[in-house]
Amino acid sequence: MLLGAAASLALAYYRLLGGPMEDTAWEIHLKADSFFAFPHHDTLVFSRGKLKASGYEATGFASGAYAAQNVGGDIDAIWNASLSDDRTGTMSWYGLVRGDTIEGVAILRGKDGRERRFTFSGKRA
Repeated sequence: MLLGAAASLALAYYRLLGGPMEDTAWEIHLKADSFFAFPHHDTLVFSRGKLKASGYEATGFASGAYAAQNVGGDIDAIWNASLSDDRTGTMSWYGLVRGDTIEGVAILRGKDGRERRFTFSGKRA
């Protein structure tokens, strides 16, 4: 009975906090979809069921829950997350992983309703 409870707890942990992105970190270059935008460096950290974007956390964006799943084929995983800042708005992240590389888009929805789109790519830290 104790073994069954432990197995159930482990399964619940994996479903809630585990998965293909858990306990990984990624060095990325993020660039606004604008002709005059310059890319900037950031680090994405997936831990305890949350995504932290280090550079954005420093400006007020809190870590946010993420969802990820294995896909198969040449794509190892797809994931999404939303990070919020009470002053700025919400940044929604959508990405995919192939081996040790990551890529995707992030959309910043400001409090004023305007959106800015970014693309990012990088590698496992």
